[in-house]
Amino acid sequence: MSSTDGLSLTLRDVTRRVTVGRGMQRARRTILDAATLHVRPGEFIGLLGASGSGKSTLIRIVAGLGRPDAGQVALDGVACDSAALRRDSRIAYLPQDVIIHEQLTPRRALDYGARIKGLAGSRAERRRLVTRALERVGLGERMDVPIARLSGGQRKRAALAAELLGDPQVLLLDEATSGLDPASEEEMMGLFRSLADEGRTVICITHFPNRLAMCDRLIYLIDGEVVFFGTPEELKGFFGVADMESVYRRQAEHSAAEWRERFLATPAGGAAFAVPAIAAAAAEQTPAGTMGPAPWMQTWIQLRRYLDINFRDPGSLALAVAQAPIIALMVALVFGWIREPFAQQHAASTREVIFVLVLAVLWCAGTLGVREIVKERTIFRHESRFGIAVGPYLGSKMLFLGLLAVAQALLLLLIVRAATGLTGEALLQGIVLALTAVTGVALGLLISAASPATERAMTLLPIVLIGQAVFSSGLAHLKAPLIWFSKVLVPAFWGLDGLRASFPAALTTATYPGPPGGTMPAILGSGGPAVLVLTALTAQLATILILAAWWIHRDRTRG
Repeated sequence: MSSTDGLSLTLRDVTRRVTVGRGMQRARRTILDAATLHVRPGEFIGLLGASGSGKSTLIRIVAGLGRPDAGQVALDGVACDSAALRRDSRIAYLPQDVIIHEQLTPRRALDYGARIKGLAGSRAERRRLVTRALERVGLGERMDVPIARLSGGQRKRAALAAELLGDPQVLLLDEATSGLDPASEEEMMGLFRSLADEGRTVICITHFPNRLAMCDRLIYLIDGEVVFFGTPEELKGFFGVADMESVYRRQAEHSAAEWRERFLATPAGGAAFAVPAIAAAAAEQTPAGTMGPAPWMQTWIQLRRYLDINFRDPGSLALAVAQAPIIALMVALVFGWIREPFAQQHAASTREVIFVLVLAVLWCAGTLGVREIVKERTIFRHESRFGIAVGPYLGSKMLFLGLLAVAQALLLLLIVRAATGLTGEALLQGIVLALTAVTGVALGLLISAASPATERAMTLLPIVLIGQAVFSSGLAHLKAPLIWFSKVLVPAFWGLDGLRASFPAALTTATYPGPPGGTMPAILGSGGPAVLVLTALTAQLATILILAAWWIHRDRTRG
C-alpha cells in the first residue's frame, strides 16, 4: 500500500450517558465524561484503561457507531455528526468480534468486500486491490486458504486487510489484538506501527503493556474520564511506576477526578487537553468517500456471497435438503395408503396428513432461516457503515432460502402424494405449500433478527411452531375470537385452509354419524377460495418481512 496523508482527530467535551437498571432502579450513568483531546495526523495512539473505563465507547463514537449526548468530534478541524463518521470511507474500524466470513478464503472475502464498498470497477482492478491489501498485511501466500483454517493472528490480518481496501486515513482498532499469543500480538502491533509510519492516524485499544513503547502517545481512561494523554515514558512518570503493568494497580489509589486534576497540574497537562478550533459542519453533511453500490447491486453481491458460503459447506446444504424426504418417508410409514373406501376414514386420514404436511413445511423452512441473521449480526453492523441497506441484505437471504424452502416443500408433497395416495389438485397444493414455505423462511428470519444469540433463536423456534400447530385449526375446530387470531397471525391456518380447498366436496363435507336429528361438523372441512388463501399468506409474508427488516434496522442503529 502506498503511503497516505493522515487526518487529525479532535474530540471536545464528548460525553456519553446510558440508562441502567429497571423500574424504580433506573438511573443515568456516564460512561464517557467530557473527553477532550487532539490526535495529530500519522500518530499511533494507544488507548488504555481498566475494563469498563469507556475505551470502546470512545472508539465507537469516533467510528460513528455511537452517538454522543454532548460534545463534538472533528476530522481535520471540521465537526462531523455520527452519520457522517459512520459512512466516511476515510475511517476504518476493526472491532474485536469477527467481521469477515470465515468460510471464504481471504481473496474471496476481500473481493466481496471491495464490491460492497464500491471499489475498483473491473475484475482485474479488484484483483490487484485485493492482492495488494493482503500482501500489505503479510497474507500474500495464504490468500487462497479458507479463513477458518488460518491461525488467530492471520484471521486478524485478513480482517485488517479488508479494512485497508479503501486506503483509509484513520484506523480505529478496538482490542484488535485480543485473544492472540504474545508473538502474534507483537507482530500485529508492529503492523499497526508501520501503518502509522505510512501516514495513517491509528488509535488502538490494547491490554498488552509490553508493546506500548511502539505508540507515539497514550490515552488513559478511568471511569470514563481522560486522566492522561502523553508519551509512554510520561505515563510511567505521571503514575510513578517503573513498568506499564503497575499503572493498573496504581490507579486505584485515587479517583478519576483526582488523577485528572493531578495531570492538569503538570506542565504537560494543560497542553495535552488544548484542542484547536472546530469549524461547524455544513447544514447537510455528505460523508466522504463512496457510499456503496445501488440497492439491486447490493442484493446481487450479497446473494452471490451467500451462495458461495453455502456451497462451500455441501454437507450442511445436503442435510437441509434431506429433511424433506426424510420427513416424507416417516409420514408414509405412519399413515400408509389413505384412500379408504369409506369417506369418513378417508377424510380423517387426509386431515391428519395435510396437518403434518403444513407443519413439516414450516419446520423445514423455519430452520433454514432461524440462525442466519443472528450469526451475522456483527458482520452486518460493520458492513452497514459502507452503505449496505437492510432491504438488500434481507432480500439476499430470502431469495436463496426461499427457493430452497420451496424445493423442500414440493419434494415433500411429491413423495407424500406418491406414498400415501393423497388426493386433491396437486397444482394448488404445490402453490399453497410453496407460499407457506416462503412465509416459514421469513418467520425464521424474524425470530433470528429478534434473538440476541443463536441459542435463544433455536429455543424460540419450537415454541413458535407449536403455536402454529395449536392455532392452525388442524387439531381442533377454532371458535371466535381464536379464529380471527389465527387468520391474522398464523400462516399454518391458511396453509391448511388452502390444502382443504384442493379436495372435492365429497371428501371435505364427509361427517361422522350424529344423534337423530342432529348435525356433525365436517371431518376435513372445505377451505376458502384459493385467491383469498394466497392473498392472506402473501399479506402475512409481507408483514413478517417488514417486522424482520424493522428489527434488523433497530439493532443496527441502536447504540
